[in-house]
Amino acid sequence: MKEEYKQTWFRCEQETLPQTFAIITAYNPGGIQQDHPTTNELQYRELTIRLESLGYSYFPLLAGSKDFSHVEPSFGVSIPQAQAIKLALEFDQDAIFWIENGAIYLVECQTQSSETIAPWADRLLAR
Repeated sequence: MKEEYKQTWFRCEQETLPQTFAIITAYNPGGIQQDHPTTNELQYRELTIRLESLGYSYFPLLAGSKDFSHVEPSFGVSIPQAQAIKLALEFDQDAIFWIENGAIYLVECQTQSSETIAPWADRLLAR
């Protein structure tokens, strides 16, 4: 698992957040930085359409480096973890973030192994 995933910070405009949810992005499939921004934008739109079709409650948020010099538009999704992993794999993602009991877990999609990386409140920047 890439070490930079463990250093991810989040920004969210949503006032009330669910207690448990997944954070999923469609940006940079396979963990590879895309040369053309349109690729990521198209993937993001496809993920939006897919979330709509599945009927899960979701909200936009940003995931990135602490200074947000690198940022990936993402979604917080009220979805069972197994379904979140399946969805992330559809978009060739290495991992998802799982928020539960006030903690952020990094969950590797291929192995479904997870590790706690930080308290959610510590990595959620001012809205």
